[in-house]
Amino acid sequence: MSRARTPKRGSSPKRGSSPSSRNRKKSGKETDADREQRVDDELKRLKLLADKKKANQRILAQKWTREVIPTLYFWKYKGDKDLLELLNDPVAKYAWDPNGSLNGKTPLRHAVVYRDTKLMDHLVDTLKCKVVHVSVDDGDGWSAMTEAAAQGWTDGVDYLLKKKHPVDKPSDMGGLNPLLHAAKNGYYKTCKFLIANGAFPDIVDNNRYNALMHAVKRKCQYFEHVQAVQEQLRGMWFKTMEASKNTKKPKSAGKKKRPGSKGKGAGTKTAKEPSVQAPKPMFGTANVPEHNKIVKFLIKQKSNVNHRDRWGRNVLSHAAEAGNRQACQMLVRAGARLDEVDNEKRSPLHWALSAGRSRVARLLVQMGCALNIQDVEGHTPLMMCAKMNKIKDALYLNAAGADKNLKTGHGYTALQIASFHDFIELETVIKTQSHWAKENYKIWRRERREKRRADKRRADQLIQLEKERKEQEERERIEKEKKKKKKRKGGGKPRGKGKSRPGSPSRAEKGPDISMLMNNGPAPPTKKEKKVQAESDVSSEPESSDFEHDFEGKQY
Repeated sequence: MSRARTPKRGSSPKRGSSPSSRNRKKSGKETDADREQRVDDELKRLKLLADKKKANQRILAQKWTREVIPTLYFWKYKGDKDLLELLNDPVAKYAWDPNGSLNGKTPLRHAVVYRDTKLMDHLVDTLKCKVVHVSVDDGDGWSAMTEAAAQGWTDGVDYLLKKKHPVDKPSDMGGLNPLLHAAKNGYYKTCKFLIANGAFPDIVDNNRYNALMHAVKRKCQYFEHVQAVQEQLRGMWFKTMEASKNTKKPKSAGKKKRPGSKGKGAGTKTAKEPSVQAPKPMFGTANVPEHNKIVKFLIKQKSNVNHRDRWGRNVLSHAAEAGNRQACQMLVRAGARLDEVDNEKRSPLHWALSAGRSRVARLLVQMGCALNIQDVEGHTPLMMCAKMNKIKDALYLNAAGADKNLKTGHGYTALQIASFHDFIELETVIKTQSHWAKENYKIWRRERREKRRADKRRADQLIQLEKERKEQEERERIEKEKKKKKKRKGGGKPRGKGKSRPGSPSRAEKGPDISMLMNNGPAPPTKKEKKVQAESDVSSEPESSDFEHDFEGKQY
């Protein structure tokens, strides 16, 4: 057997040395293939190191993100220290971008959602977050200013304006700026504050809706959405608190002293732990939507009451479709045109009847709108009622003098439309003369009024009966409890009165009562005197009679 070749003394073979490198050393020359092999090996080694470093950083970033998101949610109930330590953590430098996104929102927008001015100060002043910034991952395109205006947080809007945020910018994906969001959700104070700080009242979005149009619609979807989110966060908070209570605490060495026990340091006051309170709802009475108040304010600010959107509809048609009677009255008094039609030649009366707003339709007729305007297809308001089987609206229009002989583009009258759809009752309504229609309408209104009053009386009677039933059940429950107590008291063995515990001194051994002697009153009877009195006044009634007498006339 041949022995293995041992290296020379003082020389050690290098790790990772390949045969090609040994041959290269012997020859003293490096070929192109050897050089390419060496470069490839070095690149692979560097790539492995970089991938390992990235993987470690990714793991740390994921851990950091898992910690910071719930802390952002519940920071004010844990304290500022936890959140600021996380934000100043070295991992945060490569785990997130202060101008990036967390769950689709910028950190500054997270701070606005939870109305945290301290966190906003730290983000803007310390971490240098941009005030006017929108997250790339945010599908809505909302900035922190948009969020504050949409929630009606006037103090947050004031804070961002002091940080030199523009009033009318940025607009979201739908073209809505902070003023339009505040008007849409019905926040009067926020609208007033924005206009006072230079916001343009007639600015429009992508559909050419101005603030007045958004206000008359009275839509509260985002308000309800934010309230639901707050309730969800409250539920999450309670779940986390229950989980923390259920976790077992490590046992401390030694016995715990009672708080009242004396010992070393008993007189010193220990610092109280901060009390953790449940998050309160952010929306109180001040944040209740006030759309009509905004309409009144915008009219005073000379907003255009005859503004038309991209479909040619004016503000009055939007108010009529939404059923906002008060806004309709304010707009007409401010000079809104009653008979202005849109691109489909529909008037506000058409829109009110198509949306089923009968009260708004009657209001428009009383204000003097035209009854016989035809749209692109030739439908009058009466024909629309005939098509949708709206009997009472057709009766009112007939009584108001609507023309029944007009025809559509296909040559149909309102009566023919009703007969085509087999609306028999509606046919009789259209056939009646206008003066009889007035009388019929008055009779119907009177009958409806009487029916509503009867329904209200019936509902009050049902409420009263339910109240009396609950009171009766409560009385029966109290009586049952009384009977149980009497049975329990009278059924057991009578306990001897005046018997002292074994080994305790008797009253005679204790001596006379000091309070009686000081008041010069009679001395209390001794044990023997009590026995004599008891034998002379023996009663055949059970001992429970005292119990009955004590609870006589008492109610629970």
